[in-house]
Amino acid sequence: MDPNAPSCSRGLFFLSHDERATAELGRAIGAQLWPGSVIGFFGELGAGKTCFARGVAQGLGVDSGVASPSFTLLLEYQGRLPIYHLDAWMSARGEAFLSSGGADWLRGDGVSMVEWAQRVERYLPRPYLAVHLQHRVASERGIGLSIAQREGPAGSEGPCTQAARQAWERVLASLPAIQGLTAVPAPAPTPASGCGPNSMPVEGSV
Repeated sequence: MDPNAPSCSRGLFFLSHDERATAELGRAIGAQLWPGSVIGFFGELGAGKTCFARGVAQGLGVDSGVASPSFTLLLEYQGRLPIYHLDAWMSARGEAFLSSGGADWLRGDGVSMVEWAQRVERYLPRPYLAVHLQHRVASERGIGLSIAQREGPAGSEGPCTQAARQAWERVLASLPAIQGLTAVPAPAPTPASGCGPNSMPVEGSV
């Protein structure tokens, strides 16, 4: 077993019926974050990554000015904690930035949000919160939340890694009911499941 390979815990799955509900879920998570927490967003164009990130920032006290950093690579905001918002759409540029020292701020004193995380996933420190967003119908979006962590034998976590995983578990366990957000059954595990879009419920499964 590769000790550097990522895996995802079984997570939570929702249908969001509008942008407000998507942002409100992000806000509920953002209100509970701590220095060094990392969120990776997975999903195609228009799936709602920036909308969710905007909600996270609102939960950290940033009420305006949050936009996709596609053309600037990295945007910074100051809320309750510093927020670093990276867009890895241009994967070569994102990888060059992270591999040359940019990954250090992922372990720093703020909250890091990484859009198009699938393109730079190997640089993300585990555990992190993996947020999978998927187009459904009309304004609906499928949202999956899971904790991405390293594969390894039971009990192999260091104390800091274990503490971070437990903190993410508490975040997921304490999410409130949100109007316009419907919890749905988790998909059955498959060999392709994990931290990518295949871990989302498929169309018609809910």
